[in-house]
Amino acid sequence: MKKGFTLIEVLGILALLGVIIVVAMPTLIEDNKRAKENKVRDFNDIINTACDNYRVVESMNSGTVTIGTLITDGYLKSDLKLPNGNAISTINGTAITITSSGCNYNYSS
Repeated sequence: MKKGFTLIEVLGILALLGVIIVVAMPTLIEDNKRAKENKVRDFNDIINTACDNYRVVESMNSGTVTIGTLITDGYLKSDLKLPNGNAISTINGTAITITSSGCNYNYSS
Protein backbone atom coordinates (compact mmCIF):
# COMPACT_ATOMS: atom_id res chain seq x y z
CA MET A 1 0.00 0.00 0.00
CA LYS A 2 1.34 3.41 -0.99
CA LYS A 3 1.59 6.18 1.58
CA GLY A 4 0.89 9.84 0.77
CA PHE A 5 -1.85 12.30 0.05
CA THR A 6 -4.36 12.10 -2.74
CA LEU A 7 -4.75 14.90 -5.23
CA ILE A 8 -8.11 15.83 -3.70
CA GLU A 9 -6.58 16.18 -0.23
CA VAL A 10 -3.77 18.40 -1.53
CA LEU A 11 -6.23 20.58 -3.46
CA GLY A 12 -8.42 20.85 -0.35
CA ILE A 13 -5.48 22.05 1.75
CA LEU A 14 -4.46 24.56 -0.93
CA ALA A 15 -8.03 25.87 -1.11
CA LEU A 16 -8.14 26.24 2.68
CA LEU A 17 -4.83 28.12 2.69
CA GLY A 18 -6.14 30.38 -0.08
CA VAL A 19 -9.22 31.25 1.97
CA ILE A 20 -7.09 32.02 5.03
CA ILE A 21 -4.84 34.32 2.98
CA VAL A 22 -7.82 36.13 1.42
CA VAL A 23 -9.32 36.72 4.87
CA ALA A 24 -6.06 37.74 6.57
CA MET A 25 -4.50 40.05 3.95
CA PRO A 26 -6.81 43.08 4.41
CA THR A 27 -6.19 42.97 8.15
CA LEU A 28 -2.43 42.77 7.69
CA ILE A 29 -2.44 45.63 5.19
CA GLU A 30 -4.55 47.79 7.54
CA ASP A 31 -2.29 46.99 10.49
CA ASN A 32 0.77 48.01 8.46
CA LYS A 33 -0.89 51.29 7.47
CA ARG A 34 -1.91 52.00 11.07
CA ALA A 35 1.63 51.26 12.31
CA LYS A 36 3.08 53.82 9.86
CA GLU A 37 0.54 56.44 10.98
CA ASN A 38 1.35 55.74 14.64
CA LYS A 39 5.06 56.08 13.93
CA VAL A 40 4.57 59.55 12.42
CA ARG A 41 2.24 60.61 15.25
CA ASP A 42 4.72 59.41 17.89
CA PHE A 43 7.57 61.25 16.15
CA ASN A 44 5.54 64.47 16.12
CA ASP A 45 4.77 63.99 19.82
CA ILE A 46 8.49 63.60 20.61
CA ILE A 47 9.38 66.79 18.73
CA ASN A 48 6.50 68.78 20.24
CA THR A 49 7.31 67.60 23.77
CA ALA A 50 10.97 68.58 23.34
CA CYS A 51 9.90 71.96 21.97
CA ASP A 52 7.46 72.51 24.85
CA ASN A 53 10.19 71.65 27.36
CA TYR A 54 12.50 74.13 25.62
CA ARG A 55 9.75 76.77 25.67
CA VAL A 56 9.21 76.36 29.42
CA VAL A 57 12.89 76.21 30.42
CA GLU A 58 13.89 79.12 28.18
CA SER A 59 10.75 81.11 29.15
CA MET A 60 9.72 81.66 25.53
CA ASN A 61 6.14 82.72 24.94
CA SER A 62 6.60 83.11 21.21
CA GLY A 63 9.24 82.80 18.52
CA THR A 64 10.88 80.00 16.62
CA VAL A 65 13.33 77.27 17.46
CA THR A 66 15.01 74.84 15.10
CA ILE A 67 15.28 71.11 15.55
CA GLY A 68 19.07 71.60 15.46
CA THR A 69 18.80 73.87 18.51
CA LEU A 70 16.74 71.26 20.34
CA ILE A 71 19.48 68.73 19.62
CA THR A 72 22.44 70.93 20.59
CA ASP A 73 20.70 72.09 23.78
CA GLY A 74 19.99 68.48 24.79
CA TYR A 75 16.22 68.38 24.33
CA LEU A 76 16.46 65.81 21.53
CA LYS A 77 18.90 62.99 20.92
CA SER A 78 20.97 63.35 17.78
CA ASP A 79 20.50 59.65 16.97
CA LEU A 80 16.71 60.02 16.73
CA LYS A 81 15.44 58.67 13.41
CA LEU A 82 12.73 60.11 11.19
CA PRO A 83 9.72 57.85 10.58
CA ASN A 84 11.14 57.06 7.12
CA GLY A 85 14.39 55.83 8.71
CA ASN A 86 16.60 58.81 7.80
CA ALA A 87 18.72 60.57 10.39
CA ILE A 88 17.11 63.53 12.10
CA SER A 89 20.06 65.65 10.97
CA THR A 90 18.38 65.89 7.56
CA ILE A 91 15.76 68.22 9.09
CA ASN A 92 18.02 70.11 11.56
CA GLY A 93 17.23 73.50 10.03
CA THR A 94 13.47 73.02 10.27
CA ALA A 95 11.95 75.84 12.31
CA ILE A 96 9.20 75.25 14.85
CA THR A 97 6.93 78.15 15.72
CA ILE A 98 6.40 78.64 19.44
CA THR A 99 3.15 80.26 20.50
CA SER A 100 1.72 80.97 23.92
CA SER A 101 -0.30 77.77 23.62
CA GLY A 102 2.76 75.63 22.80
CA CYS A 103 4.60 74.08 19.90
CA ASN A 104 2.95 72.55 16.90
CA TYR A 105 5.42 70.64 14.76
CA ASN A 106 3.91 68.31 12.18
CA TYR A 107 6.19 65.95 10.24
CA SER A 108 4.72 64.61 7.04
CA SER A 109 6.42 61.92 5.04
